[in-house]
Amino acid sequence: MQGFNDYVDELTFKVGYGLTGNQDIGNFLYSSNLNAIATGLGRGFAVGNISNPDLQWEEQRQLNLGVSFSLFNNHLSANVEAYNKISDKFLFQLPLPSYLTGGPGYQGGVSAPFVNLGEIQNRGIEATLEVNGIQKKDFSWNSTLTFSSFENEVQALDSRVDITETFSTGFINSPITRTVLGKPVGLFFGYKVKGIFNDESTIQDQPKQFGTEFLSRDESTTDTWLGDIQYEDVNGDEVINENDRTFIGNPHPDFTFGFRNSFAYKNINLSVFLQGSYGNEILNLSRILTTGLNRPYRNQLAEAEDYWTPDNRDAEFPRPRPGDDNPNIKVSERYVEDGSYLRVKNLKLGYTLPGEFTEQFNISRLNIYGSVQNLATISGYSGYDPDVGSFNQSATRTGVDFGRYPQARIFTLGLNVDF
Repeated sequence: MQGFNDYVDELTFKVGYGLTGNQDIGNFLYSSNLNAIATGLGRGFAVGNISNPDLQWEEQRQLNLGVSFSLFNNHLSANVEAYNKISDKFLFQLPLPSYLTGGPGYQGGVSAPFVNLGEIQNRGIEATLEVNGIQKKDFSWNSTLTFSSFENEVQALDSRVDITETFSTGFINSPITRTVLGKPVGLFFGYKVKGIFNDESTIQDQPKQFGTEFLSRDESTTDTWLGDIQYEDVNGDEVINENDRTFIGNPHPDFTFGFRNSFAYKNINLSVFLQGSYGNEILNLSRILTTGLNRPYRNQLAEAEDYWTPDNRDAEFPRPRPGDDNPNIKVSERYVEDGSYLRVKNLKLGYTLPGEFTEQFNISRLNIYGSVQNLATISGYSGYDPDVGSFNQSATRTGVDFGRYPQARIFTLGLNVDF
């Protein structure tokens, strides 16, 4: 390192490889367990799940390559790591049809077995950059920037297994995400949209949608007509049906970041923490319920008033149609939104009382502060909160918003006292 000592304080290269196991599922699921059930003759017991004596631990193999360094008398330091993680024989509950299991919540039903299903690859980069101790007279500044980016891909999967998550709108179950070989986990799945049938010229020579004719019948609610959503014939068979469902969005961000800054001027200190993500999408299913215009007795958002009529052909929403089988509310790219956001996660302002004042009370340091969490969010997302995460911690329901309660804004006043 001769010749670099004036600038480089530390330089470390890192290589790591590890094999770990994961058994983060319920206990004893390799066997059939008994559940207590209520019967007309008192308490009874029934088999609760299908056994799988071949169930094994999930294996996670990970390779890490990294470099860390500090420069200029430790005023600037950084750590960068790239990783490649393979989850082999990953644990998953086999998606069996309800006629075999009884469906969720059915007393006497039998849960599907957990199996070792395939292989998933996660690879990416994580970086941290710190600026330490920049000082000028009575002013100082410290800053930390974190950055993370990853790619996810299913590399092996049993061809007999269909990993599809569904969403229920009343009595209708619709696919919302699908996981297939060669693509990321939990991509949004639905119909592509061309627009709204606005006049009779947009109907001419168009494929029949979901078995209904293009007939007005005095603006019938059972036939496809002006004001209805026009879906795309993805497979080109001149018919719009469930075979035209395709991938319509990706919940995984291009990158996420955090940016923390701490400032001090004389006795005043200020810290600001920003966080956010970029490039991810959100499937906002709450809008099916709040803008669907399919149930006259259900409250709707005020913006749903902008629905199609012959006098409002530039409307945002299609015409009202009753019923849960309303084709206009099928899961489609209409409900996929950009989930990128920038949030002021925490803002804290404090004042340290002068020592000549606190010493009178045998206090070495007294800091009065106020802070705000979740102060502001910059986002184009129409829902409550773009920081949706995974529904019930399910990787196949990442980025799906069922009306998740937003993170609260919290105001805090406090004292830090050192005796």
